[in-house]
Amino acid sequence: MLKLIQRPFLWIRQQSTFDVFCLCLLSLLSFWFSFHLSGSIPLVFYEKWDFWFDADINRVLINIDGDTSRTMRNHTHPLFAALFKPLAFLFSLLQIGPIMFGRLLIGASGAVSTVSIFLTLRALGISPISRLLGCGIFICSGAFIFWWSVLETFPIGGAFMAVLILALSINLKSNLFWILATPFTLGITPTNWLIGIVGVFQSFRWKKSFELLALGVLMSATIYGISTQVLKTNTRGMPDLINKEQRFLIYPKNIEEMPEYAEIYIKRGVGFFCSPAVVAQGYLGPAEDHSGLWKGIWYGGFRYSFSGYIAVICWLMLVFKGSSNLLRYRKKSKVPLTIFAFLLFQLGLHLVFGRHPFLYCAHFMPCLVIIAAFSLSGKRIRLFQGIALVFCFCAMWSNVETFYNSIDLVLEANK
Repeated sequence: MLKLIQRPFLWIRQQSTFDVFCLCLLSLLSFWFSFHLSGSIPLVFYEKWDFWFDADINRVLINIDGDTSRTMRNHTHPLFAALFKPLAFLFSLLQIGPIMFGRLLIGASGAVSTVSIFLTLRALGISPISRLLGCGIFICSGAFIFWWSVLETFPIGGAFMAVLILALSINLKSNLFWILATPFTLGITPTNWLIGIVGVFQSFRWKKSFELLALGVLMSATIYGISTQVLKTNTRGMPDLINKEQRFLIYPKNIEEMPEYAEIYIKRGVGFFCSPAVVAQGYLGPAEDHSGLWKGIWYGGFRYSFSGYIAVICWLMLVFKGSSNLLRYRKKSKVPLTIFAFLLFQLGLHLVFGRHPFLYCAHFMPCLVIIAAFSLSGKRIRLFQGIALVFCFCAMWSNVETFYNSIDLVLEANK
């Protein structure tokens, strides 16, 4: 345990001054930007359902409120309250309320995500300028601006994804780390556990991998069991989870509907890759349990501003070129297989589940950013660095404009 704590400090001492400067700059920038954006979220968003792209901000607020034992939706996020409610209670002793604690938590997860992406790209041999551009792509993305600005489980899950990919890139063999990977993926969102499973089998032999996964599951079950007694969290089991979540499945009911759903799946597939980078203009839909009493902002398909279209074109060029480069790198590192396996699983999941892939894009955005950053290596590096700069400028312009327009649209509709 002591070695695990000492290792980061020893590692920092071995880094160049430039890398340490970049790490400090990126962590402060991403934390400040996230904290600044979260300050623009109106308080009413914490009080109503589905105001923000079908997200349950009020539910997450309840799950981190240290002044109450009440929790919600533990069948889909079994350990979230158990992990963060005690921490929120400690902050409450310093007179820091749950909303401010949530803003600090999301800002910290943004810093962790950005720094992890930078270090992963460094471990994979990406040049310093390209590493900075890769992190710039992440900070300017729609996923960061729209999800690392609100209190939700997605950005925290995305931070854990980025840390796991970093561990693979530096070939971390710590037993404790990979045991903890299970509660910090499975416990936040069960579908995120896949990257923990793949990571363990990439790092250890089969027998050792099964042992570490079993210990991780045992630790998760222990934490959950304790939380049900201390925090009085919801103890509904797997059958209830299936019954509750199947209403979000999207599939044809008969053969006549298949052409219609084929078009839906194509649009969702395109949205899976485009919406995390550049967010389209949203539209108003029913909120508050869909009663029609309130209006929330929902994802709007492919309605972009002029700068948004330019950013989407640049993004697709970066992802296409980066995928080609990363595939050629697959024999040198465990990261490519893990990233592509996780993205393929997420793509299949979000073709048939949820209102739109954008709702969950913070989980897989670190993987997409690493792919895009790989376009900034190899042949035509200067060309793609230029494309990345254009993307950062246009995406930032478009996403920030859409972000504030979306807030104004909801407030105007619910006067």
